[in-house]
Formats: sequence, C-alpha cells, structure tokens
Amino acid sequence: RRLLQSPFERIWRPLLDDAVTRCKIGFHIGKLYPAFGGGRGMLAGFAGRVGLIIQLASGDGSQAAQALEKLAAGAPIKAIGQGLYRCEPLQVSAMLLSGVGCGIDAAFGVVSYAAEGRSLAQNEEQQRWLMAFTLIEQLRNSGPIPKDMQLELLNLSDAEIVEIREIIQKILRGGHRLGWIL
Repeated sequence: RRLLQSPFERIWRPLLDDAVTRCKIGFHIGKLYPAFGGGRGMLAGFAGRVGLIIQLASGDGSQAAQALEKLAAGAPIKAIGQGLYRCEPLQVSAMLLSGVGCGIDAAFGVVSYAAEGRSLAQNEEQQRWLMAFTLIEQLRNSGPIPKDMQLELLNLSDAEIVEIREIIQKILRGGHRLGWIL
C-alpha cells in the first residue's frame, strides 16, 4: 500500500520488476533442488530486491533521488542500502521473510549471503536458503556457480548448468510476464 502511494514509482517500479524476474528465476532453481522447491525458490528470488524496495518506501524524496542516481551508475544495492538507509537491504528482506512465516532459517540463509564469506547459516535448512539465494544471484548476473554448489548440493552436470542458464537468458530477454505464476 505504501509503495502505491509513493511518488517514487520511477525508482521502485524497475526494482519491483527485477524482484519478480528473480522470483521466476528462483522458481526454476527451486525445481532443480526438490528438497527446497519452487515456492521457496520464488521467495528467495524476491528477497534479493524487496529489502531495498521497502527502504525506498520508508525513506524520503532526497534518499530516493540519490538511490536512483546510484542505481543508474551501477552501484551495488548493498552499498545503496547501507549508505542511504544505514541498513543492508538483505537484512530487511530477512526480517520480511521471517515475519511472513518463512521462519528464522529463511532469514539466516538469505542474510548469510550479505555476510561476505562468513556464513551465518548454521543448519541444513539455512544452507538451502543460502544456496538458492546464491544461485539466483549468480545466474541472474551471469556469474559462475560455485563448484561446491554445482556438485554437492545440486548434483548438476555441466549440461544441466548450460540448460538452466539458457532458461534464465530467456527469462531475462522476455521479462517476467506475471502469467507464468498461474
């Protein structure tokens, strides 16, 4: 509701579109890993952007304008959130996931990604959330998939990695078109 009443649509709308695109990527990642599933994959994908969207909705016009400038310049979302709102956007996403009933495991798994090498994930469920979020981020940005995830967690062959990258490229070229959820 607050977003819809916000005058910052030109800023949050592209972020929301990216969040839904990541949601679709997360669905495909989750399907690869049945112990996690497509539904949780969608939530992990959405978590990558929803924290900054909430920060934008709670801030003022000056912060929103600065965020837009920094996003246009290619600044990482983490730096934007910390610099303008004094909070890592993934922390906000983690609180949201926990608050809507996904539990503490989802929160710790997602926020572990922001911990830069120090995993906060302490159990298998938190590791699953971290794995899903990492894969979504890496594949969304055409980055490499860490070998331990490719082999140990997902047991994917190189051919399967190529196939999932092709699916993601189609998603990125064609947008999310909300009809896929139905």
